[in-house]
Amino acid sequence: MANLLDLKPLTKLTRDIASKPFKRLEERVFDIFLKTHAYYFENEISPQRRKWEPLAESTIQRKGHDTILVDTGDLKASLTERRKGIRTVDRRGDTLEIAFGSDVEYLQYHQTGTSRMPARPALGLPPGTAQLILEATADQIMENLK
Repeated sequence: MANLLDLKPLTKLTRDIASKPFKRLEERVFDIFLKTHAYYFENEISPQRRKWEPLAESTIQRKGHDTILVDTGDLKASLTERRKGIRTVDRRGDTLEIAFGSDVEYLQYHQTGTSRMPARPALGLPPGTAQLILEATADQIMENLK
């Protein structure tokens, strides 16, 4: 006869944890994303921490300023403000899918560049972000255990 652990209490605990709301976790993850992208704009850097190419003189003249990736403010707002851009959470069974992005169509040209404009990536996550999200998830699980 085999000696087995009775895992029923652990299975119930796991279900209880999974059934509790993760709204706070969602907010914390979005906060990480928003702060990260605000940092890119403040420092004019890519997710890989490379400085964005400076604007051409003709662009500065047309815009009236030399702030990179900001003309109307729509692109920046879509990546740095909570109520703008794409922010969705979809819970399917035990999987939590989070989408974060911009609905500003011209972001793709800044991400990859064109024949007339250098790439200035503004969407992405730097190394270490996964660890922050993992820590936020662990914190949420501990809160749900209370």
